[in-house]
Amino acid sequence: MTLASVPSECGDEDRVSNPASAPLSRQHQASAPTDLALLNGVRGLAAIAILFWHYQHFYFPVGLMAPVPGFTAHLPGYAVLWPLYDFGNYAVQAFWMLSGVVFAHVYLSARSSGRDFAINRFARLYPLHLLTFVVVGLLQGAVLSRFGATFIYGPGDGWTALQHLGMASGWGFPRGRESFNGPIWSVSAEVVVYALFWFARPLLRRRPVAAPVLVAAMAMALCAVGLENEIVRCLYHFMLGVALYTLSGALRTGQGVAAAAFGAAVASAAVAAANPSVAIIAGGGAVMLTCLLLERRVGRPLTRVCDWLGDNTYGLYLWHVPVQLSLLLLFPARHALPALASRPAFLVAFLVGMMLLARLSFLLIERPARILIRRRLAGQHSAVAVPAA
Repeated sequence: MTLASVPSECGDEDRVSNPASAPLSRQHQASAPTDLALLNGVRGLAAIAILFWHYQHFYFPVGLMAPVPGFTAHLPGYAVLWPLYDFGNYAVQAFWMLSGVVFAHVYLSARSSGRDFAINRFARLYPLHLLTFVVVGLLQGAVLSRFGATFIYGPGDGWTALQHLGMASGWGFPRGRESFNGPIWSVSAEVVVYALFWFARPLLRRRPVAAPVLVAAMAMALCAVGLENEIVRCLYHFMLGVALYTLSGALRTGQGVAAAAFGAAVASAAVAAANPSVAIIAGGGAVMLTCLLLERRVGRPLTRVCDWLGDNTYGLYLWHVPVQLSLLLLFPARHALPALASRPAFLVAFLVGMMLLARLSFLLIERPARILIRRRLAGQHSAVAVPAA
């Protein structure tokens, strides 16, 4: 594959509410929505796009990290769903931009310590990452024993295991990204950007538009001179998200801005269709801006659906490779899994099953672990205003 969530394959943030402390500006604070429910929904849809992109894993021969030639002819519903199958990986950039929006919403005006910030990030990301790392290791061991080779990603060793345990598989070290639970690479890259964001917070508060745009431009310049890597790309998209959030505060009081933003989203996506990365920045960014402007205008039923989708995002992202490994072990015949994956009913069952598994993961693993870690490490009266659910 971020997306990471995105990406991001991407980087995922909590469902958030804005702390009523140390406002970035009175005008922005007064007009900011309390919750980012619509963006939670966008995040959930981006995770589903990643599932479509990684659906090609069902067509990987054991021992190879690429699908068989011509596999797209067998993808169910490809004639209609081809944008998701072909470009779902660009959801990673969307995740990174979303993280920039969310972090600006929560932390630019929060009175919280670096310790609390680090504890919140650890509690949010690490428990499920560690669990799925272990599960994938056990499943790949079973696959290796049965077939003599690994499936989807290459065999891991002590060095790549250390990268994953340290959430460093997306930092550019050899083989880390394509071993164990591969999709965590985009979250790994984002962890570095989280730290950079925190240290840059004073500057971002003083220059909430100019500073993130300048940092994004610097990241783009690094890419232009050949110094591009996952962390630099993540930084670029993340800072665009920070600037986007600040822009939403300036526009929220305008008349008809939401409709104009939505039109810009559609037009930008159409114009940039030949370049998916540009389409994510232009079209995806306009969609995010529209969501920020519409947060107070949507009803509770829609916000509940969006929050439900957002809660499931991290589980969708980290559990789908273990599920695909398990399906190979359940259907070990050479052509059994590709034949099943070519059926529309299998696609529907896979998506529904992943959604149910992600929901159980959130309720039984992610949320309880998050609450426990925060209480043990930060105490019940932590200054960080990021809810556990």
